Amino acid sequence: MVSLTTRSEAADRGEDRLAVSRTPTGAVIVVADGAGGVGGAAIAAQFVCDFLITRSAQATGHADFWADALRNVDVALAAESHGGLTTAVVVEVRGATLCGASVGDSGAWAIAESGIVDLTAAQSRKPLVGSGNARPVAFGPSLFTGRFLVATDGIFKYARRDIIAACALNGPLEDAADALVDAVRLPNRRLQDDVALILAEKLGFLTPESSTNLTRSSQQMFDKHSR
Repeated sequence: MVSLTTRSEAADRGEDRLAVSRTPTGAVIVVADGAGGVGGAAIAAQFVCDFLITRSAQATGHADFWADALRNVDVALAAESHGGLTTAVVVEVRGATLCGASVGDSGAWAIAESGIVDLTAAQSRKPLVGSGNARPVAFGPSLFTGRFLVATDGIFKYARRDIIAACALNGPLEDAADALVDAVRLPNRRLQDDVALILAEKLGFLTPESSTNLTRSSQQMFDKHSR
């Protein structure tokens, strides 16, 4: 099983959305970032989250299922009258594996002390979901041994890769999620963009000893790159 925590905070218009559905084998996780500058951004992001979560009961553990789901929601959203566009990442957790699909510049990373695997590295940034022409890219199934982060570009765009990794491994999940949001704040504590993130781990990932060791090593990494 998987343990997870979520964070969502608006910098301005509040157009990022997230959703989680528990399943008998794990969970289905969705993040969406409504595209600013066009009407209906927040509506589009929520539409995608709701649509994909309704598919969780039929999840198969195959990435192509989720790529098809994204193609379907792209067509359905394009038929709506508000004209909203959005990114989308959907991740199915099934036991110790991850699979899913994505469109846009939100992302999903598997993070361990050994490094980062960007599950969404091959995704198409445009056209976005709601255009009717989105090109979802499937990923997985991939084994994960540490934690994984699914987030909008409010995280990935404004913090360096090494800092994200250090924060994501920073002690208990709740502390790590707070550290990720704090890493993208300006000196006045404001955010530069909306943030939505889901940070997760396999149950039993951290023992008290490993938690202490991870916190120490991640803090050392953070200190090294913050000088």
